[in-house]
Amino acid sequence: MTQFDSIVYLDCDTVVLNDVSHLHELVMEPWRTGFEFAAATDDWRGIYINKFNAGVFVLHPPTPTNIHIQTKALSDYIKKKVFKAFYKE
Repeated sequence: MTQFDSIVYLDCDTVVLNDVSHLHELVMEPWRTGFEFAAATDDWRGIYINKFNAGVFVLHPPTPTNIHIQTKALSDYIKKKVFKAFYKE
């Protein structure tokens, strides 16, 4: 994944109504923005919980945070549910 400067992940059931290219700017220069990873907060029946929605997120792949995500995802979780299991942890 390190051949990309940033990646926007959208679940297949996500409905995109407008241009989302500006999301790349959130993580493009982590030293400037302070973000290596960005996602929407998750809610359960209108109550926000201390987790995030794994259906839409943006990441800057070559950072230590995302290298850790890849390593943990590949070693600890069932491949079929890797993102939801990891990000809901």
